[in-house]
Amino acid sequence: MPIDTTTVVVSLLSSVGGGAVVALVNHWLSFRNERKKRLDELTIQRRIEAYKRLERGSQTGSDRDLDPIALNKMLDDFESAYAETMLLGTKREIELAQNMAVQLSTNRDSKALLPLLDEIRSNLRTDLRLDKAELGMNRFFRLHRNKN
Repeated sequence: MPIDTTTVVVSLLSSVGGGAVVALVNHWLSFRNERKKRLDELTIQRRIEAYKRLERGSQTGSDRDLDPIALNKMLDDFESAYAETMLLGTKREIELAQNMAVQLSTNRDSKALLPLLDEIRSNLRTDLRLDKAELGMNRFFRLHRNKN
């Protein structure tokens, strides 16, 4: 049986077209997955940094013990960590951050920060596939430096 030229051309074009569609879909899926992975890594890193700054800012002791430059830096770091939590945090972290802001602005009690720190730590440990940590770990290690 002779092979028709039209059949060969149609078969070739459908093979090339199908391969091109598969290649484009594969490229798009790879791009999307890589983008999500990079975004997840960035979000986790920023949330770790926010956690550190919130934790550091909650345990300063008396503001009078800090020189004005160190106090301003600590406050700027704390505000930036709050903003990052509002931007990158989970719904629950955002709720806790808002509650913390209200409590800190009314009674300046740094204990208002503890539920937020617990939530961020718990979520980060889950995201990083680490074992769960005990909640309510409200002991933070601080070294006091001489002003000299």
